[in-house]
Order: sequence, then structure tokens, then C-alpha cells
Amino acid sequence: MIVAPAVDVKGGRCVQLVGGRPEDERVSLPDPVAMARHWWASGFTVLHLVDLDAALGLGDNLELLVELVAATPAVTQVGGGIRDDQRAGALLEAGADRIVVGTRALDDPDWLEALCSRHPHRVMVAADTRDGQVLRKGWTESTRLTIKELLSRLAGLPLAGVLATDVGREGRLEGIDTRSAAETVRSSTHPLWVSGGITAEEELQLLERHGAAGAVLGMALYTAALSAHAVVKRETQETRIVCDVRKGSGEADVAVADRFLAHMVETLARYASLDITLEAAGDLRHHLVEDVAITLGLALADEIPERAARYGWAVVPMDEALAEAAIDIGGRPYYVGRTPSRLYTHFLHSFATNLGATLHVRVLRGSDRHHQVEAAVKAVGLALRQALEEGDSVFSTKGSVQLTRAD
Repeated sequence: MIVAPAVDVKGGRCVQLVGGRPEDERVSLPDPVAMARHWWASGFTVLHLVDLDAALGLGDNLELLVELVAATPAVTQVGGGIRDDQRAGALLEAGADRIVVGTRALDDPDWLEALCSRHPHRVMVAADTRDGQVLRKGWTESTRLTIKELLSRLAGLPLAGVLATDVGREGRLEGIDTRSAAETVRSSTHPLWVSGGITAEEELQLLERHGAAGAVLGMALYTAALSAHAVVKRETQETRIVCDVRKGSGEADVAVADRFLAHMVETLARYASLDITLEAAGDLRHHLVEDVAITLGLALADEIPERAARYGWAVVPMDEALAEAAIDIGGRPYYVGRTPSRLYTHFLHSFATNLGATLHVRVLRGSDRHHQVEAAVKAVGLALRQALEEGDSVFSTKGSVQLTRAD
């Protein structure tokens, strides 16, 4: 199941509404493009973009949507006020991977069928509900259709999917109606996405077990009720990775076919005192190793304490091998160093740059490649443990440094 953050645009700002009501604006941020880039940098590979003004008939943010589509390499699905061929075509031509249509699709089935014929598997239908009734026109009017009735009507169309949003729960941080959501997923012949009220990782796991294709997250991410790193998935044509990284006691639960890679991730967890859960699969070894490193770096970036010690250094022997590492997690991505393995040199480089760290690694001596690489990873882990320690002061001529990841 894919998890996508929502970037909802209203008045040129990135907002989150409660209950789909425009007068109840709980989150308002000035730069939607910066938020899109933030979510991409956090590891999300799909973005859900919505023009709330167009959906409500209050304005038009088409130029901003086009800018958002181009802002990151993410897969984009774009909705809000798409009620004619011109707007649908403009968004698809601008690079949107999927468009999400609502009111016109409900009111004019012939138009929806023609749109799907011209753009097969690039059109999604929004099934917004409140109290069991499907809504139209920016959630302001009821169609008196149930979602099961709507799903039955859509069954024969070449859709990219259906987005089922419980508008009544949206933005309230009260959780989803798990029974209703599971029934909706089972009732759809198309890929079914769920939105509205998702607040806990356990709800995402339940949706995945029942076969949901995706979930859209809004208020829970923007208020940090649900941490971004807890749901980061890296999916490319080569790999699929699910990763969770937290400061902890060094426990690791790693499901990777490459045993040496699994051993290195477990070693990093133990020596850095991180709790890592990782599930990864890929076509080629170098794709898998690189993408695991990228995902670990992105996930750990969210765990850096505001007043971290920032710097760490360690020298580690392993039999005949000796390696040292020095790290600065102050938001200056840079890597210097070599190991006997080009693959694991690249692993350390990818990890450091996506963490936003300066990392220097030296293998000082050794004859066994395995020992040299493992000693280097252990040294990185110990240095990282020091850098992540929280304290009252930071070793910097600038005084206290707030560590934040730049987009």
C-alpha cells in the first residue's frame, strides 16, 4: 500500500480543513511548493495535490498546481474542481500522473466514460462521504448515493482508482471507521485509496491487510500526530522499501534477502543505538543497497534532536582491520572516504547525504574486506550515537544550533 501526503491549496497557501468545512482551517502554511519538496525529501514518492478553491467554486490555483507537479520527481495525483476537458487536459499535459474528478463524474457519467477512454488508467474518482452519503460540489451537497452504489456504477470503467474520503472525520484526528473502510475496500473492483481521519500507524496496517491500494494523509502528518518517518516507503521501478528508524536501544528487525546488507543494517542499529525496522526487496543488489541507504538516511533525519551534540568520532578495530569515522549531523551533507567495497562506499555516501550529515570514513588497515567494511560501519554507528546525544550545549562557534533538514 502506498501512503501519500496531501498538499491542499487554498488562497495560495497550504491548508488543512476540519470536516471539509472551509471556515474551519486548522493548518495554514505560506508555501505549498516548499511543503511538496519537504514531503518528497522525507521519502514519500507519491503526492496528493488538491485545489480547494476550485473544488468550492471560490477561485483557481491552476498555475500553482502546475508548479507543484513540477516541483519534485514524485508521482502526483491532482484533484479539485476538475469539471471540464480543458482543465483535465491541462493538468495531464503539465505532467500530473493522475487526475481526481468528483462532481462532474457523479453528475455526468457519459463525460466520465469519455474522459476515461481518452486517458485510460489516469483518472481517479473522488468518493467523498459524510454520514454514509456521497457528496458533490466541494462537499456541500449530498447525491443520496451510498458509496457501494457508486462503486457498482464505476465497475466497468478503466479508472486508475477510487479515492474514498470520510469527510466527516477529516482533520479531526479521531481515527477512521475501520469496519466501514474495510468494507469499502472489499467492495471496489478498482484500486481503492482511503482518506479522512487516519491517525495511527495501526490504521494504515489494517487498510493494507484488507487490500487498500493507498492512503492519503493530511492533518495527522501536519500536526505530527503521525510521524512521517513511521510511514516512509521508498518505491522505485527497482525496489520497494518500508523503513522505521527511532532512537532506542539498538534493536533491529530486518527482512532483506541480502544477508550481508541485513548484517550491516543490524550493525549500524546496534552501534548507533537505533531501533530499525526494515523490509526491502529489489531486482539488483546495487539498487537494493543504494535505496536502503537512502531510506535509512531520510528516516533518521526526522529523529535528530533539536539540541543534539552534533559531532561524533570513533575508531574501531576488528581483528586485523581498523577503521575510523567522524560525523557532523548539522545539516551539511558531504561525504569523504573509501572502503575496499565500492558498493558499501556508495552505501555510506548515500546514507550521509540523505541524512544531511558530513561524514568522513577511513579504513586504516586490514586484509579481509568483510572485516574492513564492518569495522567502518561500526565506527560510523558509534560516531552517530555520540552525535545524536542530547545536551545543554553544542560544540559550535555559533553557539546553539537548531538542527533542521533543508528541503
